[in-house]
Amino acid sequence: MNCVDYFSPTTYLGLIGYAPRSGPRILGVLAINQQQAMTSAPESYVGHKPVIKRVDFSMRGHISIYLQDGRIIIAPLSKFPSIKKMSLEKRKKYGLADGNTIIFQHCDEVYHLQDFLGLPEDYIHS
Repeated sequence: MNCVDYFSPTTYLGLIGYAPRSGPRILGVLAINQQQAMTSAPESYVGHKPVIKRVDFSMRGHISIYLQDGRIIIAPLSKFPSIKKMSLEKRKKYGLADGNTIIFQHCDEVYHLQDFLGLPEDYIHS
């Protein structure tokens, strides 16, 4: 029997600390259920498709895009001159399409979520 077979399905990890006089020592043992570790949700938004919930202009000089999963994208209007030149009342007249597109009634431009985030190739960690 090898160590992996013996500890399955639970993995035990020793927690090592350092005491100034005695050096490294085991402080305790942590048991991790392998099944839970493999099925628990990652600490990220990977796999979550962003869907626009609403758009807001309450922050002066910025557009705030609220997503259904709780994220908020805030971008300066200086990067979007067609939106910036509209009055606040005209900015409030928008529609959402496909969950990732913003269409303003008084603007010829159509904005997609990637317009506010940039292309994934520009920021994906490699």
